[in-house]
Amino acid sequence: DNATARQRDTPIAQSPDRAIKPIADRKIARSNIGDDPMTDHPIADRQTQLPFPMPIVVLAAVVERDDAFLLTRRLKGTHLAGTWEFPGGKCESGESHEECLRRELVEELGVDATIGDEIYNVTHAYAERTVELHFRRCMLLGEPSPQIGQEMRWVPRADLASLEFPEADRELIDLLRAS
Repeated sequence: DNATARQRDTPIAQSPDRAIKPIADRKIARSNIGDDPMTDHPIADRQTQLPFPMPIVVLAAVVERDDAFLLTRRLKGTHLAGTWEFPGGKCESGESHEECLRRELVEELGVDATIGDEIYNVTHAYAERTVELHFRRCMLLGEPSPQIGQEMRWVPRADLASLEFPEADRELIDLLRAS
């Protein structure tokens, strides 16, 4: 199917204790963070009625450096304004997940990246739209610099819970804090 066709294994440098493997055959949400790299999440088997027939496909970069994660803050006037997020954005028609995420990182942070494995995905229904989020490990090929006026910071793993994230990111945040 198209989702499988868009997933490509791109090797990236990773520490042996955080080896990440690709995800396959997902329903709603699945993760490969933690001791068992293919652990299903409790919501993975739950059937969800989505209020919008076509979810918006969104890619997000999980960039870790020195046990801190790169986050940006959503701009005023945007959906979920003021919340913190992993950088990324909407996938355009005909664009692979890797192409989308590389484009978004250049547009938002002025930096290219090596796109790694998908570590988590979730389909989440907000009141105004449904999003299909794909979180991918990424390694930046330079220093990020905000390009569109957004706030950016490196947040230590232990401090992730202190920030406001979109609801769709909550389970990933819990996984990252626990790993």
